Amino acid sequence: MELKSACAAVMAETKKVQRQRDEAGARHRFWAGKAELAVGKGRDDLAREALVEKRRYQQREESLDQETPRPPVLCAINTRRISASLKKS
Repeated sequence: MELKSACAAVMAETKKVQRQRDEAGARHRFWAGKAELAVGKGRDDLAREALVEKRRYQQREESLDQETPRPPVLCAINTRRISASLKKS
């Protein structure tokens, strides 16, 4: 039972970090678009600010990508066994 709890905790943390990474990626793309729009309108001052924000979110995304916990092999095996037993039921 402790293994299941530990696996559940690791899987929950993995999902949480993945959601945060996805959000940072979306913000990174948002600010990249804003920078392009500002350049197109001749607003280099706004483009620079947008690029600063883009870089900030890009770094956050990369950091979270490296931080994403990898579930241990035993968790993956245990999860498959549980899924298989639930399908049989």
